[in-house]
Amino acid sequence: MSTNSTSTFATDLKSSQQGENELAVRFTSKGWETTSTQQQGAFSQYDLTVTKKDITYTVEYKHDIKSATTGNACVELSKTINGVKKPSGLSATSAQYYVYKFGIDDTYYGISVRSLLSFIKNNKCCLTRVSGGDGGRSNLVLIPLEDFKKVMRPILY
Repeated sequence: MSTNSTSTFATDLKSSQQGENELAVRFTSKGWETTSTQQQGAFSQYDLTVTKKDITYTVEYKHDIKSATTGNACVELSKTINGVKKPSGLSATSAQYYVYKFGIDDTYYGISVRSLLSFIKNNKCCLTRVSGGDGGRSNLVLIPLEDFKKVMRPILY
């Protein structure tokens, strides 16, 4: 891995963790107790656990900065390593919900993992698949942002 990609990874990781912390603060301000997986030292299958009374959800946080300029949301479906497709991103998460923040918009949008998988499956004819991230090994789907927002709902406002 080059110094530049290491630097980018470290910067992206720090930004992502900061975003997760901001999301946790937002949940806490609405009466939810939050637990982050950041301190576990390894990549977890979700980012936060949020609990209110007897309801608990697991959450994967995504901040899609490029969506502001591309008009598309990006969802990682898997990775190809040495020619073999491996679960990652959406196919590997154990989170119940994905929570997105797009560009510089302060709104958080939530969607259940089940609904997101169904949306992608039902619209596969119309969605663009690309490779990118992690040295081009990530298998991604691009979803027009306005279409994506129609199936999500704003949360924590």
